[in-house]
Amino acid sequence: MAAGELLRLAFAAALGLCAGSFLGTCIERVPRGLSVLRPRSRCEGCGAPLGPAELVPVLSYLLQRGRCRRCGAAIGAGHLLAELGAAALAVAAYLQEGFSPEFFRTFGLACVFLAVAAVDLRHRIIPDGFVAAGLLAAFLGAPLPGPPTLLGAGLGLIAGGGGFFLVREAYRRLRGREGMGAGDVKLAALMGAALGPGGWLAAVLLASAAGTAVGLGLVLAGRATWTSALPFGAFLAGASLLMLFCLPCLFFFSSSFQ
Repeated sequence: MAAGELLRLAFAAALGLCAGSFLGTCIERVPRGLSVLRPRSRCEGCGAPLGPAELVPVLSYLLQRGRCRRCGAAIGAGHLLAELGAAALAVAAYLQEGFSPEFFRTFGLACVFLAVAAVDLRHRIIPDGFVAAGLLAAFLGAPLPGPPTLLGAGLGLIAGGGGFFLVREAYRRLRGREGMGAGDVKLAALMGAALGPGGWLAAVLLASAAGTAVGLGLVLAGRATWTSALPFGAFLAGASLLMLFCLPCLFFFSSSFQ
C-alpha cells in the first residue's frame, strides 16, 4: 500500500476518533436531556472539568488506565467504544467513497445509527434529535451520486414510517397494548430515507432475523421469557449500518448487468 494511501487512511481514522469523542458525549447526555455543548466534560466521580490532555480520543483513556487522575474513579468505557466505533466507520466510509461528498453522507448516517443502537441498548429509547440529524443527512445527501435518489429517499421515508405505524396500530388494536414504541416508527422512517425502499426492506428483514435469533437464544438460556421485550431499535440500527455499506455494492452490481 502506498504511503499516500496510508496517510489518507490515518486521516480518516483520526477524523473518526474526533467525531466519536463528540458522539460519545451525545450518547451520554442526550438521553438525560442535557446539552451536548455545556458544561464542559467532567469526571462523573468528583465533578472536576477535564483538561485538554484528558480529552484526547483513546490515548487519554489508555494513559489514565480508565480512571480519573484526580479522584481515581473509574471512567466508563462508553466514550472509548464510541471513539473506536466511529473511527472504524470513518475508515470504512473512506474505503467505499474516498474523500468525497458521499463520504460525509455515509459517515454521518453511520454515526447516527451507531448512536441510536448504543442509546436503545442502554436506555430503551430512540431520541428524536438523533432521528432529526439522520433525516437531515439523508436528504442533504440524496442528490449525490449513488442510492438512494431524492425520490427514493422520499418514498423510503413514507414506506418505512408508514409501514411501521400501521403495524404498531394494528398490534395495539388487536392486543390492547403497545407492541412497538413510537421511536421505532421514527427510526423506520429514517431508515427508509437513508436506504430507500429496497434497502429499508432488506434491513428490516435482517434486523427481524437477528432479533429473533437473539431472543430465542436468551429464552433457551433462561435469561428471558417469551414475553420479554428486546431493544428492537438497536437491531434496526445495526442492520441499517450494514446495509449502508452494502447498498452501493448491490447498486453497482445490479447496474453492471443492465
